[in-house]
Parts: sequence; structure tokens; C-alpha cells
Amino acid sequence: MSDTDANNGGKMGGGKPPAGRNSGGGWDGMDADHPIVGMTEGLDKFTQAFSASARRWELIVYPSLFAFIILASYGFYLIYKLTTDADRITNQMDSMVHSMVVVSEHMVQVANNLSTITGSMNTVALEVSNQARSIDSMNLIVDRMNGSVAAISGTVFQLRQDMGVMTNQMHNVARPMNFMNSIMPW
Repeated sequence: MSDTDANNGGKMGGGKPPAGRNSGGGWDGMDADHPIVGMTEGLDKFTQAFSASARRWELIVYPSLFAFIILASYGFYLIYKLTTDADRITNQMDSMVHSMVVVSEHMVQVANNLSTITGSMNTVALEVSNQARSIDSMNLIVDRMNGSVAAISGTVFQLRQDMGVMTNQMHNVARPMNFMNSIMPW
């Protein structure tokens, strides 16, 4: 026989309920000093305190959980945008690298053109140097011509004076010639 059967007077399933329990499942008529009653009151107080504490925590935890979900979603969005932007940057960098290759190829052509221009400028410098020498020679020739023109000018001046003297002398000779002209038969 079990302990339950012993409390029921050896009858199965019927009879009196165990001491302290009524037929509704509640406690009846136990004195306050009974250990089960003290334990029950402690459990009731614990249950009420736990329920109040759980309600306070619900007021803190649920909004915090909601805020965490919103922040986590926003964080995911930011990470997604960051990866999208990083992908765009890598694509732009790829096109920039291609453009830089084209620029570097053109820079080789520019360098070749600059060397051609340098060669041409050297030729121009030599030609200018030759022209400067020619101009110096021409300056010397023009100086000589100036001296010759000055000498010719002096000679022409002397010739003019001589012609003036000769003209005066011709007037002096013309009278006697007129006299001779009248004597001559022809």
C-alpha cells in the first residue's frame, strides 16, 4: 500500500482528502504555524514580486528589443550601402586605370613630339645664329657703303665747286671768243 492509500484508510480513490486539503484543491483549516502554510504564503509573495518585476522588465526589454531590431536593420542597410558604394568605387577605379593607360600611351607620343620640337628649335637656333652673323657682315658692308657714299658726296661737292669755277671762267673766256667769232668768216 502506498502512503496515499494509508491516509485514505486503505481505500482506493475515495474517502477523505489528505489533511489540510479540501475537496476543491485549496487549503482548509490549517493553522498558521503549519510549515506548508508558511511556504505557500512565501511562494505567493514570490510569485507576486516576480510578476511585478516581470512587468517592469517587459516595459524595459520589449522597447529595447524593438530599438535593437531597428538599429540592426539600419546597420544592415548601412553595410549594404557601403558595399554598394565600394563596388561602384572599384568600377570607377577600374575605368580610371584604363584611362591612365591611354594617357600614358599618349604621353609617349607627347614625349616624341617634344623631342622633335626640341630638334626643330635647335635648327632654328642655328639659323638665327647664322642670320646674326650675316647681319653682322651686312652691317660692315653698309658701314663701308656709308664711307663710300660720304667719299662720293665729297667728290660731287668738289665737282660742283669746280663746275662753278669753270662757269665763271667761261664767262671770262666768252668775251674774247665773241670778238674772235666776229673776225672769223664762217
